[in-house]
Amino acid sequence: MNKQEFQGARSPRARWLGALLALLPLLAAHAARPVDPPSVELTRGTNNVVAATILDKPNLTHIKLRVDALLSGTAEEQEFAVRAEEGAFGDLVIGRRYLVAFTRVGSNDQFRDAKFLDPEGPRALKLRGGRVWTVFPDTPALRFLFNRARGDDQPSNRERLDAVLTLIADGGVRNQALAIEELYVRNELGPVFEDEDIDVIKAALSQPDLPVQLRQFLMDAAAKFPAGPTAPWLHEEHRKVLLRSGPTLDLVSAQALLAVTALKGLAANNDTKDLPVVLPMLGSNSPGVVREALAAAHAMDPPATLAAVQQQLESVMFEEGVNGVTRRLLERYLLGELGVIENDDAR
Repeated sequence: MNKQEFQGARSPRARWLGALLALLPLLAAHAARPVDPPSVELTRGTNNVVAATILDKPNLTHIKLRVDALLSGTAEEQEFAVRAEEGAFGDLVIGRRYLVAFTRVGSNDQFRDAKFLDPEGPRALKLRGGRVWTVFPDTPALRFLFNRARGDDQPSNRERLDAVLTLIADGGVRNQALAIEELYVRNELGPVFEDEDIDVIKAALSQPDLPVQLRQFLMDAAAKFPAGPTAPWLHEEHRKVLLRSGPTLDLVSAQALLAVTALKGLAANNDTKDLPVVLPMLGSNSPGVVREALAAAHAMDPPATLAAVQQQLESVMFEEGVNGVTRRLLERYLLGELGVIENDDAR
């Protein structure tokens, strides 16, 4: 059986798995992208936010609270327990006060619109981006965001940005996750950034343990600051992302989305000195990253990009594990179909 016949004989299941792997970055982006700022989302509908002192941690999945103040929703009992998945409360300290967002309402996986009083009792909610359960150290900045999330008495963009920056600078993973997500969703905060505010963002990005999704949110938000994606400090951050990750990415995480953000930033700079950083990404296992790498490299140096694509295709000619979407993307570019770098079909 020759190479072409062997490829045609691949099982439907193998082809289906290949297509699923190609779609994973897109599915992750859709699932993780917040719709509303967390301060709004956590105070809507049947959600409740209280300032409460932790009285006890009876097991790995529950904390017992005493309500000290109601910020949003209802709190029918002075003392009650809230649950989450195992390990969600490991860093919380008995005797300290936290702001806790929770719900008493459950839903059915089959019938999403069917709501009912959860027989297991109140449960904490979860931020989409940072995968953080919604129990936050109580601070004035966080109370400000929750108290002013709704209603007619809305703060100015500068006031809200000051609260967000205070929480990001705080360094605590819980408050930082909420603040970064807030900044990412609220596009109106970007234009009011001032030069001295950038140090807070730089410090957060310098944290080696900053979750990948939050790093992507923060870098995406930074592109909307007045200096835009071509700011020298952000340009260097984009380079560092790709140099650290290399072309082989964890497709189940947000790593591919972070690489796409970095490539878009380098494309905006359009500096041929970045080609040595961009061209290796043509060998990525993520079709979406390959498409962005093609777009960035083509904008910088079309002949060099064409040569690199040809070399990449030759290097994987007899490799069975190469994603079919990626292979077709490179082949179409080689044939002069520049439309492949102008749409999102490859993601």
